[in-house]
Amino acid sequence: MASGVYKTALGQTVNMDQLRLKNENTKAVGNMNANARGDIVNTNGNIVQGRNQRMHEQYKHKAPVNLNQLKKR
Repeated sequence: MASGVYKTALGQTVNMDQLRLKNENTKAVGNMNANARGDIVNTNGNIVQGRNQRMHEQYKHKAPVNLNQLKKR
């Protein structure tokens, strides 16, 4: 089977990649207020902050790793 294609207990095949793409703009269930893509959405389902913007802000605050200080084995 190809990657992302699974067979259920009843013998049906489900393509998870295709299902994920089909529903990426649908609001996810839970208390995080996000869609399946990772965008922050409001109560109407409109994107407030995109996934790429969130990732850029997260990585901007991380300190770079100094490779000279890493312990060698």
